[in-house]
Amino acid sequence: MQKQRWDAAMQVENIRTSKTKGTKTRKNTSKMDRDLDYAPLEDRLIVTYLGKEKYVATPESSSESLAEENSAIKLDLIKAQSESNCTLEKLREVEAQNLQLQQNFRSLEEKLSNLEK
Repeated sequence: MQKQRWDAAMQVENIRTSKTKGTKTRKNTSKMDRDLDYAPLEDRLIVTYLGKEKYVATPESSSESLAEENSAIKLDLIKAQSESNCTLEKLREVEAQNLQLQQNFRSLEEKLSNLEK
């Protein structure tokens, strides 16, 4: 979703910049584009095109979608932390088994050397 918004925003920006290529004035830009340029940042509308459908995000809907994305990211983080803890526990178990196997191997080497004498 984030990538789609980014791609759509880039398409809109490319359209806006292509309108002013070769001109020294901004007469070729739409009134909405000019208004967006002069609007305060918090009041700007984010206009993107997803396919042929026009998507207009107001600051309120943007904050709602950001809150949803934030919740999803938090859940992913919790899941990743849980999986990380599980992986660390398994690693500790494998290290303990490795240590035990090394001790068993040394013991067997000693027994073999005693038998050879």
